[in-house]
Amino acid sequence: MSTTLRTNVAQAFWCSLENSGARFERATFPRARDSAGTQIAWFDQLLDGGIKLPDSPGKPLVLLITGTPGSGKTILAIELC
Repeated sequence: MSTTLRTNVAQAFWCSLENSGARFERATFPRARDSAGTQIAWFDQLLDGGIKLPDSPGKPLVLLITGTPGSGKTILAIELC
């Protein structure tokens, strides 16, 4: 059985450009709560509840974050830390 690490990364927003300027809306996902009824962060929803930690004591967990320049890799890494 593995342990799940909740990241609780900050809320994401969608941005749409209109004639009057930019409009921001909270990014929503179909499931806002986990099976216990606890509210879950948007990033944890994408990971199906959080980062799954292996049950291997003493072994480091390595996450590779990739993407194009400006896609938010550094911000994500800072939020995870």
